[in-house]
Amino acid sequence: MSKDTVVHAQIQAEGCTAELYVNGFPVSRIHPDRTAFESVAVEQYLIPGRNRIELLVEPGSHPSVART
Repeated sequence: MSKDTVVHAQIQAEGCTAELYVNGFPVSRIHPDRTAFESVAVEQYLIPGRNRIELLVEPGSHPSVART
């Protein structure tokens, strides 16, 4: 990837909390009372080849318990 390239991930949800992960790293969390949309730079989390994007809906209170 070129040093001039910026890759963004966008997350949007209504009426629920959601958390976005890129290759296992939590990169964004939105909450209906705070913000329903966010765009965040993620190029530092990308790897050559295949990458994994995950969206957790109604995750735990913070990343270490998100999947509980």
